[in-house]
Amino acid sequence: LPLQVSTLYGWRRFRFLLDSGADYTTVPESLAELIGIDITRCPRAQVFGIEDRPVSARVSSITIRLGSETIALRCHFLEGGGASYLLGRMDFFTRFNISFQNDQRLVSFKRI
Repeated sequence: LPLQVSTLYGWRRFRFLLDSGADYTTVPESLAELIGIDITRCPRAQVFGIEDRPVSARVSSITIRLGSETIALRCHFLEGGGASYLLGRMDFFTRFNISFQNDQRLVSFKRI
């Protein structure tokens, strides 16, 4: 899912995986600097992925744009270089009805 993220340099596009099984939105820790977050001041947390082993993270937020909607999302910035951009349920799934049209390879969002 291509989403625009507010950065220090304007809106930049990133590809997120819409993950209904993920509690949180997660991004690589390296994104923090690009959006102007001092990651050392963010609270620490541990998240568990599909492998059920803990991954260290810092908690803050990002601002995304989906169509004409601008949305602030709580976000976990994952340590290490291999983190994916995952759009999880918290702060997102409660705002939209999401429809998947598999035959058309289309996902649509309707504001609740």
